[in-house]
Amino acid sequence: MAKRTQTIVYFLLICSITTLAHGSFSFVNITGNSAVNTATGEAQLTLDVTDLGSNQALFTLSNSGPLASSITQIYFDNDSGVLLSIDSLVEDTNNVNFSDTSGSGNLPGGNTVIPAFPKPPDFAVTADPPPSSNGINPTEELGIIFDIDSGINFNDLLTDIEIGGVRVGIHVQAFADGGSESFITGPPPVIIPAPGAVALGFVGMSIVSYLRRRKY
Repeated sequence: MAKRTQTIVYFLLICSITTLAHGSFSFVNITGNSAVNTATGEAQLTLDVTDLGSNQALFTLSNSGPLASSITQIYFDNDSGVLLSIDSLVEDTNNVNFSDTSGSGNLPGGNTVIPAFPKPPDFAVTADPPPSSNGINPTEELGIIFDIDSGINFNDLLTDIEIGGVRVGIHVQAFADGGSESFITGPPPVIIPAPGAVALGFVGMSIVSYLRRRKY
């Protein structure tokens, strides 16, 4: 019964979005395990933020499909402090089941970006076991209603997301090849190269320098 009530509430919220202020955001990959999976995630995973009034905002994570993928963990970096608390989760189908896991977990690859994603994140929600089945699969969505600071207006929240004052990170599993990737919102992230890549870079520069000295 509770699930049906959530679905009805979600339907009413979606129907009203055309009359409410909202903004849309894309995700950028930060792990780069697979070029194909990176392209899939960046093409079909989105975040919509809607002003619900009464100091609340609806964060809607969507997977448009059609390629296999499942958002299984969602993390929030609340550096600007505009987000106060998670009010409720609104699941659009019986196949999407998440729980509030704030205070635990880490975004995979979150330590490779500048600034690093907080450990643990300020807020988090996680798909119930088995995560890939209960996550946000193609054509599915999850709504997260936040209480927000009464001292700011909704456009301030959208600006915070655009400039990285509020970042949303997602861990995506169950790609067609069984792989996983992490993505975040905000400006294109500065990614710290792996130690091996740094070492290869120094070797490459040394070789180029040596060849130049021989030439002249």
